[in-house]
Amino acid sequence: MSDETSDDAQEPTPRKGGALKILLPAGLVGLVLAGGGGFFALGGPSLLSGATAAEAPAEASSSYSKGKDSKKKDGGEQIKVLELEAFVVSLRGDETSRRPPRLRFVVAVEGMDGKSPPVKVYRLRNEILLAVHDVDLATLRGPNGIDALRAAIVKRTGENLDFALDKVLITDYILL
Repeated sequence: MSDETSDDAQEPTPRKGGALKILLPAGLVGLVLAGGGGFFALGGPSLLSGATAAEAPAEASSSYSKGKDSKKKDGGEQIKVLELEAFVVSLRGDETSRRPPRLRFVVAVEGMDGKSPPVKVYRLRNEILLAVHDVDLATLRGPNGIDALRAAIVKRTGENLDFALDKVLITDYILL
């Protein structure tokens, strides 16, 4: 009989709050991630500066002040600059590599701004992409790769577009 009473005394007691200890932190993490995703989906850091998401690209492509050593235009006016989104291009490479080399670069064009018609910007992006394929990989990897890319872009856009570019600036150049 003593065995029966000792078995009853050692029955496991049900745990209280086990699921709550797991679900509450997981729910809080999910809520924070959803809030952060919503913040960046609605405009991200531009919301903190007071600009709307539609105004942010226009501010990034607005004209800039010239430096001290740059040439001044008549009347001291500002130069219009349009910075295009980053280009990532797969290049023709050697056949021994499993993955073709890629080039990531950002182009800013003087003479255009955010008020340029979208069709002009699309045609410009197209010509820039085609110009990249005119330059071989060895040249891009060399010490004058940026200059060769800039020259190819100026040549290609000058031949195929009905508007002239004042200057092409390459602000970011990474060969992956």
